[in-house]
Amino acid sequence: MTTAPSRAEAGELSGAVVVVTGSSTGIGRALASRLAAASATVIGCARRSAAPIEGVEQHELDLSLPGAIAELIARAAERGPIDAWVNNAGSLGRIGPLADVEADELMGHVALNVASIAEASAAFADHVRSRPGPGVLINLSSGAASSPRAGWAMYCASKAYIDMLTRTLALETEDGELRVYSVAPGVVDTDMQSQIRQVDERRFPSRQLFVEMHRRGELRHPDEVAVQLVELLAGRWHPDEVVLRLS
Repeated sequence: MTTAPSRAEAGELSGAVVVVTGSSTGIGRALASRLAAASATVIGCARRSAAPIEGVEQHELDLSLPGAIAELIARAAERGPIDAWVNNAGSLGRIGPLADVEADELMGHVALNVASIAEASAAFADHVRSRPGPGVLINLSSGAASSPRAGWAMYCASKAYIDMLTRTLALETEDGELRVYSVAPGVVDTDMQSQIRQVDERRFPSRQLFVEMHRRGELRHPDEVAVQLVELLAGRWHPDEVVLRLS
């Protein structure tokens, strides 16, 4: 039996229920704003309170804590079946040699950048399986997933994890109703880039590369990335690949 396409899959987002994590700043904020402007029902969350976004239901949640993902999906489901989920929340973590990282820092980074992505992906896949119609899952990755850099061990490893997690989930759902993507947005002008430019080059030898990209105006604007993600969520763009590198 062929099921009707979801509102997102039908090529428009009006009325679609979409969750965007890490929606307080950067790409997450730009995406939540664009989705709301397209008349989607947007549920956002962030670890700290942030300026409100018109049309976005914002929740203050630390997704690295036990129970936070379950709470978020329950709140979103109150608005109707969830059509799409974007795992954007994450942190750069401490920049510097892995040998300098304390155990609690390491575990905190894994809890947010790895475990919460896996838990949210699993919960949304189960949600889609439990109701009729398809869904779309986007996990935000990075070029760092395939380009190791000294001083970035935790960040590079966490993004490589996301790529492989998403590839595997795609295999598990290829006969079902869930489209999944791991998306590297390129080098984007966010707070993370500001953090990179301020670090001591002895701790991060690649620092000057990012400083020069910023100086030359080569960083992408978050809204530019949000436009591409909206196309993906709305089903107006159907790439063959699961792992995408935007440009």
